[in-house]
Amino acid sequence: LRFRPPNAVLGTVIFVHGGPGICEGHRMREITVEMVHRGFEVISFDATGSAGYGRTFRNRLNGQHGSLDLIELKQILSTKVEHFPVFLWGESYGGYLVLKAGIELSNIICGVINYYGVTDWLDAMLDWENLKGPLKSRMYKNFGNPNMESGRSYLQKISILPEAHLLSLPVLSIHGSEDKSVPLRHSE
Repeated sequence: LRFRPPNAVLGTVIFVHGGPGICEGHRMREITVEMVHRGFEVISFDATGSAGYGRTFRNRLNGQHGSLDLIELKQILSTKVEHFPVFLWGESYGGYLVLKAGIELSNIICGVINYYGVTDWLDAMLDWENLKGPLKSRMYKNFGNPNMESGRSYLQKISILPEAHLLSLPVLSIHGSEDKSVPLRHSE
């Protein structure tokens, strides 16, 4: 989805929603409207793993978190962006992805807005208060069981916390201290 201001464009913000297993970030529409009103073009996209495109599309991200979806984000940056500077804005899993992009694509983007992004997947999977029942089963299937060696290994591999020192771009982190999905320490 692309939202353009009616007048001069000051730059582009690419919005990356949470998930995987969720679709376009409808919760952020008020902020999108405000950003467009202030002169920014906003592009919101559904990366691999998003809901609404069938199980094959949703499951093809399994085992490729932070790589396949980063390739798609890079394609958006190289083919859809017309106005610079470019900023990335992500919530939850999207926050994780934009922070990863801030490390790997810093030559293309100017800054990152991290809205409660996951930085340590092993910690998150072991600590989520609301991770139970069907959600727990889906998360373990998608990311791996943190109580098994293979799951722990994969979760540590995709975490960006060990690479955080490589972030050289400006980062604005927004995170509530009572967040039950992603612990505040991930932004800290």
